Amino acid sequence: MRILYHIRELQEAMGDWERYQRIPHEQFFHDRDTQNMILHAMLVCIQSAIDIATCVIAEERLKKPSTYRETFEILAENGIIPEPLARDLSDLAGFRNVLVHIY
Repeated sequence: MRILYHIRELQEAMGDWERYQRIPHEQFFHDRDTQNMILHAMLVCIQSAIDIATCVIAEERLKKPSTYRETFEILAENGIIPEPLARDLSDLAGFRNVLVHIY
């Protein structure tokens, strides 16, 4: 199943995030490779969440989102995730667009 792939991707990227929290701030700010590594993990996390949400929407035959942000709003409207989580994930979807255009 496609959703399982995205869940695994999310879990692996979250594991990366846990390890990256130990990276000193000084290293992050002065080492481009470290910055790229961390930004990539962030992008994978956010994209995996979007992909999981898209799979749920398709499986449940819900309204098709017109934006990544709307993906999470649709899940909240249908009682699949709580509204506060939908807001946070929608904000991350917007941030994903920023990452993609600068990364």
